[in-house]
Amino acid sequence: MPVGYTSANRRTIQLMVEQAAPLFEDGSAPMFMEMVDAIATVVVGKLFYAIAPVGNEHEGEKRLYLRTAVAPFYADQGDASAPVSRGVLPQAILPAAGDLTAFLAGARNSAAIRAGDIATPVAVAIADGRRYRIDLDRLARLYQANDNTAVLELYTLPVWIDAVNEITESSVNLVIAGNTAAYSTVSVLTTATAHTLKRGDVVKVIADDPVPYAKHVDGSSVRVGEFATVGLDSTGTTITLMGRLRETYSTNIRVFRLADASVDIIGGKADYDNAVVEGSPFLRLMGLRNCTISGGGSDRQLSAAIQIIGCLDTKITGCDFRTGSNDPVNGNYPYGVDDMGSEGTLFSGCSGRDLRHLFTTDGYAMAANRTGKDVHRYGRTRGAVITGLVAHDCSNAALDTHDEVDGLTATGSIVNGTYFGAGSTAPAYEMRGRNVHYDSCTAIRPTLGFYMRTSRGGLVTNPKVVDAVGRVLRVDKGNVTTPDTATEISHPIEARFIGGESSQRDPAIDEAPFYVVGRSGATTRAEIGGGHVYTAHGAMDTQTSILRIYAEDGAAIEADLDIVIDLRDATRGAAMAALIYVGGAGTNSIKLRGRVRVIKGAFPIAALIGTGGPPSTKYDADIDLDVIVEGDTDFAGATSLAPVGTDLSGTWLNTWVRGHKTIAGVRSGFHAISYTPVPGDALKTPRTSDGRALVRLTPASDLKGLTDRLTISNANWRNDQDITVYNDSAYIVQIANFVTLGPKCKCILRYRAGSSSAILVSATVPTGAYARTSSYSMATSDDNSRNKLDHATGATVTMQANLPAGYTADFVQSGAGQWTFDAAVGASITGYPGLRSAGLNAKVRIVCVSNYDGASAVFEASGHLVA
Repeated sequence: MPVGYTSANRRTIQLMVEQAAPLFEDGSAPMFMEMVDAIATVVVGKLFYAIAPVGNEHEGEKRLYLRTAVAPFYADQGDASAPVSRGVLPQAILPAAGDLTAFLAGARNSAAIRAGDIATPVAVAIADGRRYRIDLDRLARLYQANDNTAVLELYTLPVWIDAVNEITESSVNLVIAGNTAAYSTVSVLTTATAHTLKRGDVVKVIADDPVPYAKHVDGSSVRVGEFATVGLDSTGTTITLMGRLRETYSTNIRVFRLADASVDIIGGKADYDNAVVEGSPFLRLMGLRNCTISGGGSDRQLSAAIQIIGCLDTKITGCDFRTGSNDPVNGNYPYGVDDMGSEGTLFSGCSGRDLRHLFTTDGYAMAANRTGKDVHRYGRTRGAVITGLVAHDCSNAALDTHDEVDGLTATGSIVNGTYFGAGSTAPAYEMRGRNVHYDSCTAIRPTLGFYMRTSRGGLVTNPKVVDAVGRVLRVDKGNVTTPDTATEISHPIEARFIGGESSQRDPAIDEAPFYVVGRSGATTRAEIGGGHVYTAHGAMDTQTSILRIYAEDGAAIEADLDIVIDLRDATRGAAMAALIYVGGAGTNSIKLRGRVRVIKGAFPIAALIGTGGPPSTKYDADIDLDVIVEGDTDFAGATSLAPVGTDLSGTWLNTWVRGHKTIAGVRSGFHAISYTPVPGDALKTPRTSDGRALVRLTPASDLKGLTDRLTISNANWRNDQDITVYNDSAYIVQIANFVTLGPKCKCILRYRAGSSSAILVSATVPTGAYARTSSYSMATSDDNSRNKLDHATGATVTMQANLPAGYTADFVQSGAGQWTFDAAVGASITGYPGLRSAGLNAKVRIVCVSNYDGASAVFEASGHLVA
């Protein structure tokens, strides 16, 4: 046994040390900052100085110890032997495997963690009034070694919690005594028991009512709650707040005072063991105030690296998060930071790579009447500020908000690349919930630029999307479900996408830059304004439109547009179906307003607006757009508004097409629809804002006679509106009793104020002529035809008895022989002074003035006639 190790010798050494201590300097024995190092270095029986370990009554104080051979392997030499310098080290120095629980229960407020893995889970309640700082060595790691277990969970319990009997509003003077009184309307709570509160204390009001338009799971709900500041000192059952509550509370209303406690965590990293299957946050903070998390991050993660629940004014800065396993099947959602029910979070200067979300808000679906630390899970995420986020190759929105959020602003962020992960649409930015604003945010080479799903107050300003491989913007509903059955439901959508500049490069199949979806039974309001979209890279052969609208049965879509589409360098083989394309099913309401400018070069577009869907689809459309198209002469169908098997009623379109030729003899600038009528159809007569419209008909067969001709409904006409009807087919089209249009012919109809029907203004014939070199019987397809009669000795033109009223044919004698005009059996014809052409270059017009039964045509001939 070493000298001095008997009980008697130890007492002698103790006495000698106490008597000699004043004569010696502190350096007379070696000094150690940590007891574990002293035990490993000092031999048994020797003296040493060390900082009293965590949990000791002298924690943090420099003390003199004797190295012993039995646990704990040291003996404190007492106050009389204490060193000359009796200072206390304010910061505890702990190994990674050290006792964090003991530190957090001790007197000191600061600890430094040495390099190594913190693998033993720690869950500690932080007392009211405590402030802690934990500095982690850059090689110290929070290390998840067990499934579904947070490594470090720090939380507070309510200082007190009580039932709320009543919530009222009152006009209260909140001004500090001595100043001029000023009254504000605030919420006032009446509690079941009395509590002492001071102005500035923070309480949280909670209830079991579900958050509207949130994602609920199997009967569990995201439940309402919000922080509030106490406005007046009180000692009774009345709590006067400093403002109005934002939520509506009715079921099991409670209020608790939030503990005033914080923990700052600086540095360190995080990782998990390869045997772990189901992840959990490395760091979870619950119900804390004014915490700072800085300079840390993760090397790999299965879940959120940091989760803050019901915290107030948390600051997360300069952290870096990497490589998350996106595995929803096993419950692994790798987020950098998951902000759940907190308020005032600042997320600044952080970066991430290969995650699901670098930052997200979330709601916790839970059963009613939660207690203990779980009361922090109540409420929406509010008032978060995101600045300087930088993300690389994330799988589902580097910056994201869920449906429960109310108020978040993000500025100056960049997302580089996205990819389709499990259960993802791979946007760079996604917003759900309400009152979310992204400003001056950039997406580089994303699969989808911005995904806006907000129920109210969604706003993107000054966006920049660079070379998107998919859509620039998608507007759609969020993941909203019913509280009781978790059934997915529709909800109102409100989204504004303003300004900025975007581009596409080699987009995937049918990825129109802008995509707006209306869901059944809900209203979608979208504003796309002031943006410049440059779709000038790569082949565009897969694109059917620039703006695509999809409406479910019963949807209502309202869109305000002010965009510039630049197609000058885009390439495409066939014409794009339509600049704006509306698809869907059932009966829907579509309202479009604003201005679209297209710079198209030689890029062909078949129609300005097209519609599609099953034959039963009906769009109650209200379209008032200024469409300005600038480009060269190759623009196919620039004036078409083309329903495809659908009814697009109540539409007007202001269209100005610059720099291209007129189309099929129709002047540019008309407001037009193009469709294929069937026998007995009503002629579509769209409203226009300035009284001009074009209806382009493409029938698949003759439309004539009492049963097959087109009828006219003037319900959508404006007073004194002219509608040009153009028959763009090889068939005959009869319009009511006004006119019969031959192939490639047109007429103008007008609806006059005060009249009960339309009138025929004018009709034209085709510019081409048929050469007749022998006797000929006129057919229905020859209506509005021009005929050159060329025969040396003369021949006969016979008018058939079945030709309809309004049938018109023009003839010119171009040969030496005179022609005779005759009527077939059942028909009759008159002319003055006779029914023969007068001679070379004689002009004759024959019109069918009536045909009451379709087999008794009556014709009149006029022009250069002789007996």
